[in-house]
This record gives sequence, structure tokens and C-alpha cells, in this order.
Amino acid sequence: MKTLENLVQGSPEWKKIRGEFCVASEAPIIMGASPNVSRDELLRLKATGDEQVHDEWVEKFVFAKGHEVEALARPFAEKAIGEELYPVTATEEVAGLKLLASYDGLTMFEDNHWECKQHNQALHALVSSGGELEGKHYWQLEHQLLVNGNDSCVFEVTDGTEEGAARLVYKSRPERREQLIEGWKIFIQDLENYQPVEATVQLEGKTPENLPALIVEITGGVKTTNLPTYKEHALAVLDAISTDLNTDQDFADAATTVKWCEGVEKKLELTKEQALSQTADIDQLMRTIDELKEATRQKRLNLNRQVESRKKEIRTEIATTARNAWASYVNEVNAKLSPCRLPEIACDVAGAMKGKRTIDTLRGAANDEVMRAKVEANRFANTIEANLNLLADLAEGYDFLFADKQELCLKDSEALAAIAKQRIADHKAEEERKAEAERQRIREEERQRAEKEAAEKAQAERDEANRIALECAEQSAVVRQPAPDMRDDNQDQAASVPRDVNELMGTTQKPAAPYRPSDDEIIHLIAEHYSVSINTAEHWIKQMQIRVAA
Repeated sequence: MKTLENLVQGSPEWKKIRGEFCVASEAPIIMGASPNVSRDELLRLKATGDEQVHDEWVEKFVFAKGHEVEALARPFAEKAIGEELYPVTATEEVAGLKLLASYDGLTMFEDNHWECKQHNQALHALVSSGGELEGKHYWQLEHQLLVNGNDSCVFEVTDGTEEGAARLVYKSRPERREQLIEGWKIFIQDLENYQPVEATVQLEGKTPENLPALIVEITGGVKTTNLPTYKEHALAVLDAISTDLNTDQDFADAATTVKWCEGVEKKLELTKEQALSQTADIDQLMRTIDELKEATRQKRLNLNRQVESRKKEIRTEIATTARNAWASYVNEVNAKLSPCRLPEIACDVAGAMKGKRTIDTLRGAANDEVMRAKVEANRFANTIEANLNLLADLAEGYDFLFADKQELCLKDSEALAAIAKQRIADHKAEEERKAEAERQRIREEERQRAEKEAAEKAQAERDEANRIALECAEQSAVVRQPAPDMRDDNQDQAASVPRDVNELMGTTQKPAAPYRPSDDEIIHLIAEHYSVSINTAEHWIKQMQIRVAA
């Protein structure tokens, strides 16, 4: 915070520098909470340069008394706060905004300030009871707290005496600060795009041109009258009455003209009655008066209908323009936030316009409501944009985990970060679990395949050994016949032929007196048959697992 030294509140230098900053006293106005000046009026004043005249008037008729009360109340406030208070004007840049605040009293270390308001019975009662301040007060306090960086201040309403003072501690609300910052941004943008609107100055209705006095004197007939001239003039005046209603001035004129028409009708009726009281046989006179009376009546009725119809049309036009402006703004913001969008934000233009009677107040109420909705929209937009950027950093490559991005981006950034990190961690853990399960499946398949291959190989080796043994036995039986003196021995040897060999031969009968070759013969026969060495044949036989017959 930068304190502007030797700058006196209310001085020409103070007024000049106010035009360069967003000012605390105008915060309630730009937020549509001021009962005295509308936001549209402040836009016009700043855009046209009339704000200096306005400030001078306010300073003379409003602030002067306030400064007097403030000076009287300051010693009592210092006693209550326990520190000296100094009137100070200070500036600070916040979110790109040049802010200025004038403090009724700031403490030496700038850690607290005092805001003083003139005594008001309703406000005094509210502060005394510790009630909730209205926007016309708390927006100014929020602005002041933005400038000095504190989160609370002392708000006092007083008549300048110790007994007539009521105080409360106002604590800033983060959401209000956000709203105020967005409110100032929108106001500055509206000021840059401001299009002058003709101000309504005179609201007193004007009547059409006054008609000359109608003279009728009857003495058994129409003695003297200016009725023909009167008629011509009256009809011309009636034709000149405008029914084109667009401004508050037009409506004021129309309302006054309706009353004027009623007066003309009454005067014509009175003249007619006076004439009839003089004679009962003046037909032309009566018809003329009736004609004028009916013409005036029709104009009155038509104009009255026009007034009511045009009021409804203008109200509808203002409401439609405001709603279209709001819809256009929402579409513009949503385009920037894609793939997310703003949540539903209420913009009750009709409700804001309710009870307003003039065009300026209707338009001002509609514009204020759109502004309020824009502030809310900008707050959401800032949150969504920040969260989208946060997700882009945290969830790069994991966008598929955030199909509910719309809902997530409305959360607090810390909550979003926690959710994003947890989802990514859970996803990685699940992927690792799946990968480990796949690796385990592959290892199990390899183990089973290895066991199967080993079993098949062992079986094949056994089958081969049995086949070799069988072939050897068959070949030996064919090549050699057993000697007579060796029959019994051969029978014993035949009995020792493995059962599975006999089974492989397809018979369970014992071979008839087989000749048992010697071990060397068997080895040589195997080596010769397979064209291998004697050692290899001998090794094969050693590996054979021939079952001994029972």
C-alpha cells in the first residue's frame, strides 16, 4: 500500500487524483448497491467528465457535515481501539486495478482502520445489535481492505459524541473481494465501451397549446360565437398532439395531456350546458360542441391507451435487451472455457425491474442485474480457467480419467489437485496390478509348458528305449535258434523279457524258446541298427528303465 502524503481529503488535488483510480466510495455504486446514484449514472458522469461537478456537490452538501462529525468522534474511537488514528489516502494495485481508498482513520502500523458514518437511526440500531451491514456500506469496506491488505476494520455510526456512537468489527469475506474485483473490471470495460445516452432532465409534462376561450351568447338564437374559429384551432391542436412515446419526458407529456383533454371535455360540456340554459333550439351549436367534445375524448382515450401500451413495450424492450446481453456474455465466456462451461447463474431481470416506473430506473435496474450476474459469472470463469490449467499440468497424458471435468473444475483448486493426484495414483496402481498379473500368467504358462515338454520328453525317451529293446529281442529271436542243452536256460531268460515288451508285440504268449543274445550282441546290434558307436549304444541301454516281469 502506498500512502499519498500531504493529500487532504476534499482538496482539489484529492478530487483530481480520484479520477485516475477506482475509488472506495464508488464501490457500492458500481456494484448496484447505492440508493443515491445508479451505476448507469456513474458511467455517464465519468464518461462525460461531469463527475467533478457531482463530487463538488456531494462534498458541499453531504461530506462537509460528515467531516465535522468524524473529527468530533475520532478521539472516542481512538480510546475504544486503543491506538491513534490518522486520516489517510492510499493506493494499491490489485489484479491489475488501480485502487484508491480514503480512510477516516488508519493506525500507525496500518494494521487496522476506522470508517465513520453520520448518525442514522436505522443504521445505529443495526450496528448496535451487531447486525449485517448492507451493500451500500460493506462494498466500501471491502474496497478499503483490498487497498490496505487487512481482513477486518472498525465500522462506526455516530453523532460525534461518545454516547451516540455504535461500533462493530467488520470482517472481510473472500467471495465479496472476488466479486468487487470483477465488478470493477466490468465497470472499466463498460466505461471504455460507453455510448452516450440522452439524459432525462425535465420530467414535468407539457400540455398542448392552450385553446382560446369559447364564447357563446344565446338570445333565442346564437347571438355571438367564435365557434368556427375555435373549432378549427382546437382540431389543429388535437392533431398536433404526439403519440410517439420513447422517453420519460414523452410519458410525462402524455400523462399531462390526458389530464388536459379531460379538462377540455369538461369545459365544453359546461359551455354546452350554459348555452342550453339560454335556449333549447340551437342544434348547430350543440352538434359542433358535441363533435369537439367527442374528438377530445377520442384523443384522450387513444393517448391513454398508447401510454399504457408503449410502457409495456418499452419495459419489454429493456428486459429483452438485458437478457440478450446476458445470454451473449454467457456464450462468450463459455467459448473461452471450452470444453467446460459456466454453471447455471440466475439473472432475474424481471425481478430487478419490478416496482420501477421510469425508463431510466427500469433500464438501470436491468443493467445492474446483468452486471451482478456478470460478476458471478466471472468468478466462476476464473475458477474454471485456473482449474483447467491445473489439470493440464497435473493430468497430462491422463485426460481420459477426467470425463467429469465440468464438475471437477467448479471445485476448490486444492480439492481438485487432491482428486487428480489420487485418481492418477489409483490408475497407475491398477495398471501395475494388471501388468504384474499378466507377468504372473506368462510365468505360469511357461512353467506349465516346460513341465509338459519335460514329461513328454521323458515319455518319449521311455517309449524309444522300450521300442529299441523290443526290436532287439525280435531280431535276436529270428537270427538265432536256442541250443538244445540251453532250452531251460533260455526259457528262464524268456521269462525275464519285460511285460511291456510282450505287450508291445501284441501278444501275451511266451515266445517259443527264444535265444538270448549276449550283452555284447545286444550292444552291437543296437549300434549297428542306429549307426552309432558302441559307447553310445551302451549308454542308451544303461538309461533304459525296463520293468521286470512279476
